[in-house]
Amino acid sequence: MNIPERLYKFGTTHFSDVLRRFDKDQHIENNWRATPLSQDYNVRVLWSKWVTQKEAKEAEKWFKESYPKTFMCEVDYNGITECRDWDTKQSYAFFKSLQARFPEKEKNAKTTHKIYYVMLIKKQI
Repeated sequence: MNIPERLYKFGTTHFSDVLRRFDKDQHIENNWRATPLSQDYNVRVLWSKWVTQKEAKEAEKWFKESYPKTFMCEVDYNGITECRDWDTKQSYAFFKSLQARFPEKEKNAKTTHKIYYVMLIKKQI
């Protein structure tokens, strides 16, 4: 089966622990479609930040418009639409744009979502 060795994913979640978004049990509990990414990939959180629901929606729109998906994957993973098959240089450039676009601020009562950036490394079987 041909799946990329390394992927990067930007997304949103309501979980305080981003890794919970990728938990197989959570996947089943929420009846999410497709295959969980964590089945074939180890997930490493590179960055996350609390934002408002409105900011989370705007961030997802910005990401999809600014960084279109340019690869196909044989497996229908949950969340694959927001994954990118980038090299290290491309990932670093995106990370810098995240830091500039979403500067640090205190979490407040209205920040109910997290935006996150993770690296997915294919598990060795």
